Amino acid sequence: MKSVVVHSCLTLLQLGTLSALPPDAPARPEAVKVFQETVQAGLKPFVERGELAGAVALAADAKGVLASTATGWRDTDKREPLTEDTVFWIASQTKPCTAAALLMLVDRGLLSVDDPVSKFIPEFARLEVLDGPEGGVQSTRPAHTKMLVRHLLTHSAGIFKQNQLKGPTVDFHPLSLRAKAHAKDPLQWEPGSQARYSNGAYTVIGYLVELISGEPYGEFLEKHIFQPLGMKDTTFWPSDAQCARMMTPYRTDETWTKLLPVRLSVLATPLHDRVKRHPTAQLGLFSTAQDLARFYRMLLNDGSLDGTTILSPESARRMRERQTPADWGGAFSFGMVTKDDTFGHSGSFGTNTLANRETGLICVWLTQQTANPGDAWESEYIFQKAAKALKR
Repeated sequence: MKSVVVHSCLTLLQLGTLSALPPDAPARPEAVKVFQETVQAGLKPFVERGELAGAVALAADAKGVLASTATGWRDTDKREPLTEDTVFWIASQTKPCTAAALLMLVDRGLLSVDDPVSKFIPEFARLEVLDGPEGGVQSTRPAHTKMLVRHLLTHSAGIFKQNQLKGPTVDFHPLSLRAKAHAKDPLQWEPGSQARYSNGAYTVIGYLVELISGEPYGEFLEKHIFQPLGMKDTTFWPSDAQCARMMTPYRTDETWTKLLPVRLSVLATPLHDRVKRHPTAQLGLFSTAQDLARFYRMLLNDGSLDGTTILSPESARRMRERQTPADWGGAFSFGMVTKDDTFGHSGSFGTNTLANRETGLICVWLTQQTANPGDAWESEYIFQKAAKALKR
């Protein structure tokens, strides 16, 4: 069955204000019980109507996990219950991890975010940009502005989501080929003049990580981010055991009333093949709610978690706070989408992680469906409302 991948960056929800949380206190048992019962009862009608296959919902803060629960089915046909350790393809939630990897190299003094991309990838030295009204007749002209590393991080480089390099799956070509292919296409706009979500920009960032570190991109993330943070189920190459814990992906039928199982045809199989499958810096990771919570807790703790430092406080701040001008339509930090007091990222198959800079509340919502038939979109709101009510 052909996969229909609808890729959009979900609108982030403002979580509101929580009272200050006391240090090192576990979530109150009665509050956890209410949270779990509220989420399970709230999501049950959507699951019963077939609008939501299932979801893992986890609330955390900088100090730890507040509460979590799993509702629905890992596989609706086999009636396999969803569990909290279920593995999900997190798609574009890969981008924050890619940004963090590059910022680690910035912290080491190996580059600056204000360096031209061409300093490291010569193919980006002479770029063309489209000239003329969008949607109308366009020509090309030389770009007047150098593309900087910060432009890639904030989706303001002007790179198209896709390039002319084709393959049966997005992980077919090595990262170097995919990144350099973007230099051959004209930019959508002058670098640094506006921001619009771009997968291609993060392909280039992944290649920069590889070039500057001298380590393969995927292995760099494993060695320097996932292993130190204890993100044991976050990987580009899930094992057979992890695949056995993976949720079946779903899409909506043509009437938009029910869900149908679908294959992730954008990725090659077997997923554990490290030779034929090349890591994709924009959308290739698999993970769990627990692992994602650890990554966001690190960011809220100024780049450190449980005695392990991943980023400098300044780099962590740049990931939490908006880096694009306030009058631009695209509201991006380094690696994240921002709105009001929140930062986070979503994925094309229904995953979403959101953190509030002021309250410290982290909401991890993981499902595996391209869209929400009926009123299933309300299910995440139910979870977030229950998460706001949690107290330590």
